[in-house]
Amino acid sequence: MANEFFTILTATGRNKLAAATATGAPLTLTQMAVGDGDNGAYYSPAEAQTALKHEVWRGAINHLAVDANNPNWIVAELVIPDNVGGFYIREVGLFDSTGAMIAVGKFPESYKPTLAAGSNKQLYVRMILEVANTSAVTLLVDPSVVLATRQYCDDKVAAEINKLDGKQSVRVATTAAIALSGLLTIDGVVLAAGDRVLVKNQAAAADNGIYVVAAGNWMRAADADAAIEVTPGMFVSVEQGTANADSVWQLVTDAPITLGVTGLVFEMVDGKTGVVAGTYRSVTVNQRGQVTGGTNPTTIAGYGITDAASQAGSQQNAYSVANAAGTADAITAAFAPAITALTNGMTLYVRAASANTAAAPTFTPNSGTIAAKNIVKGNGVALVAGDIAGAGYWIELQYDATLDKWVLLNPARGVNPGVASGQSSYTGVAGSRAIGTIYTNTTGRPLHVAVTIQTQAVAQSGCRLLIGGAEVAQFYSPVAANMFGFLQGIVPPGATYQVTQASGTNTLALWQEL
Repeated sequence: MANEFFTILTATGRNKLAAATATGAPLTLTQMAVGDGDNGAYYSPAEAQTALKHEVWRGAINHLAVDANNPNWIVAELVIPDNVGGFYIREVGLFDSTGAMIAVGKFPESYKPTLAAGSNKQLYVRMILEVANTSAVTLLVDPSVVLATRQYCDDKVAAEINKLDGKQSVRVATTAAIALSGLLTIDGVVLAAGDRVLVKNQAAAADNGIYVVAAGNWMRAADADAAIEVTPGMFVSVEQGTANADSVWQLVTDAPITLGVTGLVFEMVDGKTGVVAGTYRSVTVNQRGQVTGGTNPTTIAGYGITDAASQAGSQQNAYSVANAAGTADAITAAFAPAITALTNGMTLYVRAASANTAAAPTFTPNSGTIAAKNIVKGNGVALVAGDIAGAGYWIELQYDATLDKWVLLNPARGVNPGVASGQSSYTGVAGSRAIGTIYTNTTGRPLHVAVTIQTQAVAQSGCRLLIGGAEVAQFYSPVAANMFGFLQGIVPPGATYQVTQASGTNTLALWQEL
């Protein structure tokens, strides 16, 4: 059935379009006019017309464009303002810049009132012109007379919003590659037709983007289906999902972007990273500074520390501790980790097993790896017997690379006992002591010796106290028997001591040690 309302090209219009196509000089459409018909009645437009039957108003074209869905259609729009009216509209004409009528159309009857008549409205008139070559027409509108229709405004605003980096939120975001069709379950959410989805994990990254769910094949969302709408830095929020709920994602692909060709990469800029809230001593951070993992190590290795107390097999400046083994003058000790090389200044602490008796004892850490080296005092001075304290006491040894020896810094690490250390009174030992016998101080501490001598001869008599072979005290009586004399001295740890007869005959009255 033929359309009741239609538009046709006039003969003039057909000729001008043909000439424009042939010469490449486009036809410029500028005005539209409306009329109330043939004596106030409908009529069928004819190609031979050069004017409307009864024109009532003329104005500049408000909008002129090729239809987005029909490339052979030219859409011309006219807005009749609210201060114009008082007539019916039954015919419409389209005119070029010379005033020639290019097309004429039969229009559904509509009355255009004015406020004076008790009603008022703007009237929107649209004419669709189908041509074989739309490039033969100049789509030019005078901006000084444009009035925007609501539809035009809606479309324009939507188009501009679609270009913004901030997009309408999506219901879910993918966590793995998917088939872009059907009603799927993504990130724990059962989707329905019309839901928006951020697709970001496709094997072909060019297929990533924002899609709308459908029972059949999915299509890209209207606000992200053109390159001008999918720009670097684009943001999209995710509403639901086990992993991605309440997260924000950003397109990090740089320009230029060709949709469907350029791989699109999205990164999360805000949201849950999968780490449970809590306090962590060791964390993993991504390139955006977000914590993506957390642990609470309980070992040095767990913290990733590889040189604690040991560097390249040495223990320089490390406070390494071990118990002494070997002998009093050939000390060994097993350290863990094992010492495999000596460095200048390396300091070790050893719990002594016994006091040294030689002047040149040796020390070997981790026997079999490090050679034995002599122990000396500062500047290489030789030790004396007892410089290394007795059993149970700590000694501090430091390796001197210049001397290639171990230097004894402190025989007992500041806790070597002094005279009377740990003692509350003298001990009488006369029953186990005798004049002329040599004894050794094995207590590991200085020993105070106090001896009382009783003379027996009527002639001169006396005794001497020797410590370490040296005489430190002497008693002499030039008179009769039964005279008493006193000898005392301090015996270093490991040193020898004895009381000898100097002359005459003498006996022990008391021998006290502290």
